[in-house]
Amino acid sequence: MRPRAAVAAAASSVFLCCLLGTAPLPAQTTPRAAGTGFQPRAVWVDWCVVEVERRIRTEHPHTSQIEATRGPVSEWAWSRTQSAVSGSGRMLRGKVWDEFDYVCLIDERAGRVSELEWSGPLADGEPVRPGTRRPARLLTTIGPDEGPARVCTEAAFAAIRADHPSSGGHRVDGASLRQWQRSVSETGVRGEGVFTGRRGRPHEFEFGCVWNPQGTVQEVFYELQ
Repeated sequence: MRPRAAVAAAASSVFLCCLLGTAPLPAQTTPRAAGTGFQPRAVWVDWCVVEVERRIRTEHPHTSQIEATRGPVSEWAWSRTQSAVSGSGRMLRGKVWDEFDYVCLIDERAGRVSELEWSGPLADGEPVRPGTRRPARLLTTIGPDEGPARVCTEAAFAAIRADHPSSGGHRVDGASLRQWQRSVSETGVRGEGVFTGRRGRPHEFEFGCVWNPQGTVQEVFYELQ
């Protein structure tokens, strides 16, 4: 397992998506990331930004400037082998700055961006072009008593107890809980917490979980910090 990151805000529905090439992407200057919990892995953010800028210039060739990390940037565990990076920025066309949102999926084994969704340009947070909507894979807040959070928290505790039978006092920080729509029938949940080890020492952890509407946990994983 490896550290995972968190945070952010946003929206729903239809997206533009494409499978990209297999060659690793060049790194750029590390952008500053904002959020709660962990910070994004800079190289994944860099790869995502490269593809975002490439896509925008392909679809809007008259764009003169792109600031892809102007807004908050977030990274989180999409699965055991993939991470997601989301963010927002702005693009200059003529004398007008328009906003946009994006989400990349990072294939960690292949070392590349495997999918990209972006929506823009946006005016006051809403799509300028009729019929377009913002990416669906952004993190949103979730309360600790909501079904996916409650079930995934218990699944994470069970996984920890299986590996650390003498652990106790398992707690999750409710403010760290986030969810995203991984597919039509799958909801992802991530969070951070703490438990007490055999010698009374506190151990912080973060976890990821995939939940479906039937209340079944399809995948759960955690990482000690």
